[in-house]
Amino acid sequence: MHVMIVCSVTTLTEKITIYSTLVAILNARQYNFGEELLEVLMEDLRNALALQEMEKARILVRFLADLVNAKVVASSSIMTLFDTFITVTYEPDIPHTRSDWYVYMILSALPWVSSMHAYAIASTVSTVTNAAHCRRANLPLYLAP
Repeated sequence: MHVMIVCSVTTLTEKITIYSTLVAILNARQYNFGEELLEVLMEDLRNALALQEMEKARILVRFLADLVNAKVVASSSIMTLFDTFITVTYEPDIPHTRSDWYVYMILSALPWVSSMHAYAIASTVSTVTNAAHCRRANLPLYLAP
């Protein structure tokens, strides 16, 4: 069932909110369901990033962000994931396109996180903006404004 939901999310992207609501209902009835689904999602995300299936990875991150609204994923967890992606942009000698893609992935998922988490979102946007500025100016991270 978990794999079927993940496959449906990646093929029917316009129905992500329906799937996140379904996951919330199933999680309310069977508490382990959400945990097991998140394990499958994170494994798929790791595989998509390793195989450079960037569009699939972006959709999975967007689904994870929408699961915050369904109270399946904690907002602190999604912000930690975003912070992890931001650290990729600070890696030395990476292609500029890779850095830009991670920023794009974060920014495209932010609208799917509930507005109740506006402070955390503002902090993430500030960090992403700072990373982009440093990247553009070729500044080391420790010299960031």
